[in-house]
Amino acid sequence: MNIFERMVRDLNVRNKILLIVISSIVVSLVTSFILFALYDRQSYRYSMMQELTVLCDVIAKRTSAALLFRADRAATANLESLSVKKNIIVACIYDGKKEVFATYFRAPDSSDEKINPCPHLPYEGDEIFTKLQGDISILVNPIKFSGKRLGWIYVAASMDELAVRMRQLLLIGTLIFLSAGVIAYLFAVRMQRYITQPLINLQHVLRTITKSRDYSLRAIKESDDEFGHLVLDFNRMLHMVQEANLRLSEAVEEIKSEKHESDTKAVGAEARTVAIKEFFAGVSHDLKQPLSDINLCLGVLENETDEEKKKIYISKVMESSKNLNTLFDDLLDMSRIDQIMNDVNKVRVHIPEMIERIIKDFDVMANDKGLYLHTHVNDVYVYSDATMLERVIRNLLANAIRYTQQGGVLIACRIKGENIAIEIWDTGVGIPKDRMESIFERYTQLNNPNNEAINGFGLGLSIVSRLLSALDHKLELASRVGRGTVFKVLAPR
Repeated sequence: MNIFERMVRDLNVRNKILLIVISSIVVSLVTSFILFALYDRQSYRYSMMQELTVLCDVIAKRTSAALLFRADRAATANLESLSVKKNIIVACIYDGKKEVFATYFRAPDSSDEKINPCPHLPYEGDEIFTKLQGDISILVNPIKFSGKRLGWIYVAASMDELAVRMRQLLLIGTLIFLSAGVIAYLFAVRMQRYITQPLINLQHVLRTITKSRDYSLRAIKESDDEFGHLVLDFNRMLHMVQEANLRLSEAVEEIKSEKHESDTKAVGAEARTVAIKEFFAGVSHDLKQPLSDINLCLGVLENETDEEKKKIYISKVMESSKNLNTLFDDLLDMSRIDQIMNDVNKVRVHIPEMIERIIKDFDVMANDKGLYLHTHVNDVYVYSDATMLERVIRNLLANAIRYTQQGGVLIACRIKGENIAIEIWDTGVGIPKDRMESIFERYTQLNNPNNEAINGFGLGLSIVSRLLSALDHKLELASRVGRGTVFKVLAPR
């Protein structure tokens, strides 16, 4: 930023307005004067050349006879008639051989010393020739008689009159600038108060509010222009600040009143943290049970020679391995559930493709228990998070197979209004009505009264409930004890 910009920036509003008004007027006048001067100079020069052309044409016609009969005195007399034009310096008549026939030139002075009387003819054509050489205008006009060219007339004229005219115009322009500048200054001083005074009043109100903290004060609207609207907006802002201050005071009181409740919740959260720590402490014991069974069976198999007993121990190892895998799956689901819920990405999900992928993973599990696993799925799409929705279906299907001993499991898909109902039917043990809500709580299991780890930790439906809450999908449940259960996940089409 240069010095001028810094000076203008630090001026008060009043001086800035004066500077803008005066500089705008001066720039406008200077621009107008320059344009007018250029136009006047060009116009005056053109009129001088036109006048000179007409004069030369007249002399050329009067001189044609003198040139034809070689009457040099008559030609000279014609040229001397140019003496009435003070700006003509030299005039020469050339014959057809380009020799000087007659001459006229003004008494030489200091400004004409550079003019060579009757120089070499610069033009030999049949049309009028004009040329501007510095401040000298040169004109060559052919002399004709009956269409035949007899010679030329050469005239050199000074443009001093144009310089004098420009000096006079400059003097007049300077006087106009000074007069306009004074008038503009007086007018700007008179009018700037209509702009600066509302700002000064607004500044005074603002300083008073800053010192007293009294937000009930208001600025006075003095006009209906932009400054009037600025005052209105300023008063509206004060009103909003006043209301915000009142709400802030109320919020402070509310925060104080809620502090006790927050402390209570913190104590509850700490208690839950302790419970989770105790849960994972107990998990270490529950995980050791299938590992111990596997190690024991492997130790016996190492020395066992009876093939039938080997098969029995191998089946026990496989069963303990499956139970161990189930326990680890539950633990992994619990550790990742919070991260998954914070990263919901809903897209178009093709349900048949998802169900086909899930069935391939659970088909062996159903066959091992002697259960059928059927599907009846329409070719539809839902708007959901593919990963989270698939995790919900897998958990519900795993529960259905786990608690079904005979019969089978059916996965169906039906259109239900604006939603798609993904249904998991089973012919398992069923759920009592008084347990239909509690089964979605953590560590809750049916048909496992001793909470043995071999049957899992009871986290599957709790995870389902939390995932569906994050997806904003509904879950419907219907069951009959001893007949089976159906879970219906409703996802938007």
